Amino acid sequence: MRKQLPYMLSVIIIISIFLCISEADAQYVPDNISKKIRHQASEKYPNNAVLQQRTISLQNKAYFKVKEFSSDLIAGQEMNVIKGNAARQHPYNYVGQLRFMDQKLQKYEKEAKAKKEKEDKEKKEKEGKEEIVKKE
Repeated sequence: MRKQLPYMLSVIIIISIFLCISEADAQYVPDNISKKIRHQASEKYPNNAVLQQRTISLQNKAYFKVKEFSSDLIAGQEMNVIKGNAARQHPYNYVGQLRFMDQKLQKYEKEAKAKKEKEDKEKKEKEGKEEIVKKE
C-alpha cells in the first residue's frame, strides 16, 4: 500500500494539473480585451495594485457572463441589440454591460408578468361570463 501511495498521488496531481489547464483554457479572455481591462484598471487605480487586481478579476468574470447572457423572455435578435447597446454604453466595462443587460432583463420580466396577469384576469372574466350564461 505504501508503494502505491506515491503513484496514486502522482496520478492525482497530473489529473489536477490537467483540469486546471482545461479550465484556464476554457476561461480565456482574448489578449486585446485583457490588455484593455488591465489598462483601465491601472488608470482607475494608479497607486493601488490590490484594487487593480480586484477590478481585473471582476471584469474578467463579467466578460464571460456577458458572453453567456441569455433569457427565454428575449428573442435572439433582441438580445443582440441589447448586448450591442450595452457594449456601446460601457465599452470594455463588462461589469457595466452586465448591469445594463440585467436591468433590461428585469424590465422584460416585469412586462411579461404584467401581461400574464392581464391575460389571466381576462381569462377569469371570460370564464365567469360563460358560467353565468350556463346558469341562465
